[in-house]
Amino acid sequence: MKIITKDIKVIKSQFRKNYLLMLIPLAGMFIGHQLDKIEDERMSKFRDKTALYKRDVPPAKPSW
Repeated sequence: MKIITKDIKVIKSQFRKNYLLMLIPLAGMFIGHQLDKIEDERMSKFRDKTALYKRDVPPAKPSW
């Protein structure tokens, strides 16, 4: 029983020392998720439309 409580104390001390290192990846995941949501909203404007692939209409006759 003493070994388990000692291990728990070690884990708690490691967490206290390194909690910022755990927050950095979580913050990156959160920011990436928000950017992905913004991109999805932007791309939904082009749903079932050709505005995303819009290009100039070629001339009827070739120029040569």
